Amino acid sequence: MSTAARSPLANRLTPCCSGESSGLHIGGVVATFRNACGECRYTTPWLTESEAERRIVDHYARRHPHLPPGGAQQINGGGGGGCGGCGALALGLIVLVVIIGLASQK
Repeated sequence: MSTAARSPLANRLTPCCSGESSGLHIGGVVATFRNACGECRYTTPWLTESEAERRIVDHYARRHPHLPPGGAQQINGGGGGGCGGCGALALGLIVLVVIIGLASQK
């Protein structure tokens, strides 16, 4: 999805993980999203991207009417709850440490 097609709020939110839309699949599970207010401690529940954006816009209209919506957007892929490449990165580091350890014994 291009940036031009996204909502104005989506352009102001800072994602914690990369992703595009409410149809995003991470590890075979449809991702859910939540938005956190940049002015107070309010966060939406885990919802579709469009519903989470609607709720944060409604929150700003009620609680911070003179400010543009902002804050951060979080993406939850379900399954492990983390980003997809973290396990592969950890495994790669372990293999690298073992190889270095074996090479230094010679």
